[in-house]
Amino acid sequence: MTAITSRAITADEWEIVIAFLKGEGYARSVASHDRFFVSEISGEIVGAVRLSPEENVLVLRGMRIRRDFQRRGIGTHLLRRVARAAGLKACYCIPYRWLIPFYAQVGFREVTEKQVPEFLATRSARYVNDGLDVVVMYRPPA
Repeated sequence: MTAITSRAITADEWEIVIAFLKGEGYARSVASHDRFFVSEISGEIVGAVRLSPEENVLVLRGMRIRRDFQRRGIGTHLLRRVARAAGLKACYCIPYRWLIPFYAQVGFREVTEKQVPEFLATRSARYVNDGLDVVVMYRPPA
């Protein structure tokens, strides 16, 4: 397989990344202060994720890998890049339960809704109400 590269994107690239995410089934709204990261193979986007500063914490959101490129290490490569970008800051995410070991690779651990900011507990409860099997995870400052 050709080399995977992962990088932060510039504001002028937002539209293609948002189009990629929508094509992969992610349709949540984004904010102007979000930071996007992509993984590419031969210059083609095959994965994307965003870091959202929300209510004084970082939240990893919308991790998507193109379906025909899954299970090739691209998500792990991208996750490690984003973890480096988060640096010394604490970070949360709300992944599907089956992804706990994936996020644990970079130090995320499952926490209860009582251990997270209220807005994340509310968001997680809404996802569960929508029938999604998700958990809240936390990565302490490095």
